[in-house]
Amino acid sequence: MPTDVAADGYGVSYIIASEDLIFFHISSNKSSPETDSTRFGQRIKQAMEDMRELLERQTSSVDSSKGEKKSLIDSPSADASS
Repeated sequence: MPTDVAADGYGVSYIIASEDLIFFHISSNKSSPETDSTRFGQRIKQAMEDMRELLERQTSSVDSSKGEKKSLIDSPSADASS
């Protein structure tokens, strides 16, 4: 594993442990006022939760009578968030 981290940057590694479990290792320099590994980890967690929500919404948009998926681009909620 590389040991060099930019003075105001992050080092991130991850491992997919199972279908529903991902471990992240985040490193940063404590001496930098620009970095905060805990905050960065929380942002990664939020991004992963947002992606899960989008994928679950896509899965739930399957039209059971036709078996066709509706596009998120055409959905009202996608337009509202723009």
